[in-house]
Amino acid sequence: MPVYHFVLHAYRSWNADHPQGYCRKGEPGVFAPDSGLAAHRNTIALCPAVVWDRADQELLMAFAHEVCARRCWRIHGIAVTETHAHLVVSWRGKTPAMQVQRTMKQIMALQLGRRHNAAGRRWFSRGGKPLRVHNPGHLRTLIMAYLPSQGGVCRCEKIG
Repeated sequence: MPVYHFVLHAYRSWNADHPQGYCRKGEPGVFAPDSGLAAHRNTIALCPAVVWDRADQELLMAFAHEVCARRCWRIHGIAVTETHAHLVVSWRGKTPAMQVQRTMKQIMALQLGRRHNAAGRRWFSRGGKPLRVHNPGHLRTLIMAYLPSQGGVCRCEKIG
């Protein structure tokens, strides 16, 4: 059964001028902050930057649980902050991780659009690479330490 850690960033929450640097699609590594590129991206952006308030964070958590329950996927843990969501999910079968991620984003974006009466608004940044959880120790660290350290709202299953 595959287990993956998904990180879903809010739209425009990590621009090229971020102090920790930024990533370029299809290129490895992290690039130094670039204020010129950030300014350019700001002028061509389709929507304002997304910041999830506490109610949005709670709703994203509920939506994620609903998506997983309907598909018989298991959420081991979830943490949602103002700018991103971490989900640790497993499932049976051969569904590719990118499809799971795409499904999560699409349905959660649809629900956020309904809540805010903003159909078609961008809620998530494009891309993102699902991270495979390789062993029980890795899963335990994610659930017991990493997700709870993110702030925002967090719910993780109990690990004995």
